[in-house]
Amino acid sequence: MTARELLMWMAYDRLSPISDFRSDVHAAQISSAVLRSQGAKVDLSDMLITWKINDTDDGEITENDVTAFFEGLIDNQPA
Repeated sequence: MTARELLMWMAYDRLSPISDFRSDVHAAQISSAVLRSQGAKVDLSDMLITWKINDTDDGEITENDVTAFFEGLIDNQPA
């Protein structure tokens, strides 16, 4: 991908009201459907990716963020 094309996609992403959130919701729907078909009691919101940790998130990933992410994966394991 050229730098020009990357800039074009970045501008499109800023203008698009749905952005990549639509793909995240779609992936969450598929994941929750697969888990429910195996008997798990999950909700769509359980599968939805949370990109921001809090409102003051500056985009910088810290060691605590990574630890919290993996702990969240472990805590949300289906029984």
